[in-house]
Amino acid sequence: MLSREIITHGSIVTLNKSTNYSSANPTLNDPCVPIIGNSKEILSAISLAKKTARVDFNVLLTGETGTGKDLFSRYIHNHSNRKNQPFVTINCAAIPKELIISELFGYEEGAFTGASRKGKSGKFEAAHSGTLFLDEIGDMSLEGQLTLLRVLEDKQITRLGSNLSKKVDVRIISATNKDLKKESELGNFRQDLYYRLNEINISIPSLRWRGEDIIILFNHFVEKIFGRRILISEEARDVLLNYNYPGNIRELSNIVKRIFINHEEIVMIKKHHFPKEIIEATLEKRPANPFLCMQRKQIEDILHRCHGNISESSKMLGINRRTLYRKITAYNISIEKFRKRA
Repeated sequence: MLSREIITHGSIVTLNKSTNYSSANPTLNDPCVPIIGNSKEILSAISLAKKTARVDFNVLLTGETGTGKDLFSRYIHNHSNRKNQPFVTINCAAIPKELIISELFGYEEGAFTGASRKGKSGKFEAAHSGTLFLDEIGDMSLEGQLTLLRVLEDKQITRLGSNLSKKVDVRIISATNKDLKKESELGNFRQDLYYRLNEINISIPSLRWRGEDIIILFNHFVEKIFGRRILISEEARDVLLNYNYPGNIRELSNIVKRIFINHEEIVMIKKHHFPKEIIEATLEKRPANPFLCMQRKQIEDILHRCHGNISESSKMLGINRRTLYRKITAYNISIEKFRKRA
């Protein structure tokens, strides 16, 4: 007999909860940098990050926007032997291409119009002995890429407007939501720099692949934003699990904020409390949430084994008949096709 929890795509799917309190003791893998979740996908990424932290290789974090690449960069730094040294970040997409070199490597007095009279140290100097996180590295200009490559090769920087070089000891962690290998083939990103940065690659999973982590993260944001625990109806859980989250964790957090603004005093989160476009998106014919596809397949496998017998199937799944019927209806599963095989 199966347990009351179904293991689906590396995640635990609890099918027999009609309501759920918004506090599920999520996995906080680092008290300083909480990467929350228990799915196989996120735990695998965390395990690789922890192993990577012990060595001084360059790391490239890849994943869609909003998956938490910045958290992983801090997690690696906090578990490395550089944890007591500076952790410096720069968003390469937010800096104009004509300023990226001075931001990274600094400049001397009078190096360009508007330069500080005292000059300024760059991010590399600020991160000396520590970690430099290059966010959105795929948006760096080709000129900036060339200068960065030279620094990584020589391990020394030269301020803009100066002839003096300085040795720097910096661990580089980069992040991008682009396919840099493809970008390098298209000529948009230097191939030699790509291989320099990609000594270790950690792919951060999209939220839609993380199954029940969606509920855990939702609970986390609810308690953080509302300041209290709140019940969640089963229909609300279905909305959460059936949405595709193009904005990933950041979008999930925004959903909770919008619920809070419009329904601050609620004692249970229900389907109609979600933003209209979220509800509509779960009803449209679009690529299904892969987690729910796996859940549906497991139910169909059990129905096949039980020849469509609802009583036997519900026992094997560890849920009651009513819940199983609701799942069958929600997934548009035909019971008759399993009974005909009996």
